[in-house]
Amino acid sequence: MSINKVTVNGKTYIIKGGTYSTVFNGKVYSDGEVYLDGERIYCKKPIFLRILKFLLFIASIYVISGIYFLICGFLLLMKK
Repeated sequence: MSINKVTVNGKTYIIKGGTYSTVFNGKVYSDGEVYLDGERIYCKKPIFLRILKFLLFIASIYVISGIYFLICGFLLLMKK
């Protein structure tokens, strides 16, 4: 596994085997591809992680609305 150090504007970034492993722009990236373009460092997360995050977001909406309707249905049953 190769370890490369890249210095941009006095800050040193460490790239391990094509992954980004330090703090960049306030966020910690531990995976994804790193692109060096002049003075900018781009870090793209794999598309699989983006899709997984989106699916988890949709699932959380379903869970929250399901709990809401469950409570409302129970309250309506208890009123009778």
